[in-house]
Amino acid sequence: MKILSFGSMNIDNTYSVDEFVQPGETMTAKNLSKFCGGKGLNQSIALASAGADVAHFGCVGEDGDILLDMLKSRGVNTDSVIKIDNITSGHAIIQVDSHGQNSILLYPGANRRMTPELIDRELEKYSCGDWLLIQNETNCLEYIMRAANKKGMKIAFNPSPMDGTVSTLPLELVDLFLVNEIEGAAVTGKEITEEITAEFEKLFPNAAVILTLGKKGSIFYRRFIYRDLLRFLHSAKRPNVLFSNRNCRCS
Repeated sequence: MKILSFGSMNIDNTYSVDEFVQPGETMTAKNLSKFCGGKGLNQSIALASAGADVAHFGCVGEDGDILLDMLKSRGVNTDSVIKIDNITSGHAIIQVDSHGQNSILLYPGANRRMTPELIDRELEKYSCGDWLLIQNETNCLEYIMRAANKKGMKIAFNPSPMDGTVSTLPLELVDLFLVNEIEGAAVTGKEITEEITAEFEKLFPNAAVILTLGKKGSIFYRRFIYRDLLRFLHSAKRPNVLFSNRNCRCS
């Protein structure tokens, strides 16, 4: 089983400030730190750390070596990352104030330069039973979902950031939803945890759901469990996790 993680890669420019800069104001930051981020990059690293065979797929700009180096250092295959000339990588401008609160401005940059032609070429390497992991910080999501489904690949979707794009996607093709309570509520229209999982079963009866609950852990729901999904979840270094065909909680 192979996993293709199609997602964003961002350079996070984090500025320490006493207070957030206000309209018309110029402020000197106390410190600047650079980090590698992006939901796609973070998810690829998490998968590799859990022992998965994962390749990252996406686009970076001329300044993207720092992102590639980070992925490689954590065991992620970067052969499918495309470097594009004359554009910058996705990046964030993050203010962190003295109380630890943050304000984030995100520029997608190269993350939104994917094309159907590049997707078709990449998916030639994958076959029925392999997994595609996606989130909502890149373009061409509908195209890659339909193309992967046509090949018999399974699709895991983290609908974050949650916006109007999510409702336009072919969610009926998703095999595994990865959502927090806010995202789960947005997809299902329900707010109570038990109602969210019940509504997912009603709307997407063929999909599994991992619903994260913050400090309270997570719920994994599946009417029946894919054997390869179960095997992968057990490969994560979590000593006391129980899986069953009904709702189960992990802490």
